[in-house]
Amino acid sequence: MADQTQLRLAREARAQLRMVARFLQAWDPIGVNADLAASGNSPTEYDTYAPRVLELLQQGCTADALEAHLAELRTGLGLEAAGADDRKFALGFLRWWHERGSRLLER
Repeated sequence: MADQTQLRLAREARAQLRMVARFLQAWDPIGVNADLAASGNSPTEYDTYAPRVLELLQQGCTADALEAHLAELRTGLGLEAAGADDRKFALGFLRWWHERGSRLLER
């Protein structure tokens, strides 16, 4: 039974990372994903950021903290820190995270 629980938790963790990666692909502050998709390539530009964003969500971060993290990622890409979409995506991440938690509690 413990093996089944571990497998379920591993599947859930992978699913969470994939969802965070999808959010990051939609965030796309440098605007590369449309070109990648048009050329038949999978957009993975921001996938390396997903584990840290997931960790922040798991730690119960606030929208302000997540927005600040997105701004930090943005500046690491050579862009201005104040991205118009950062707040919207921070709130979207948190909404998804809390809804996901509510669904898990209903199981």
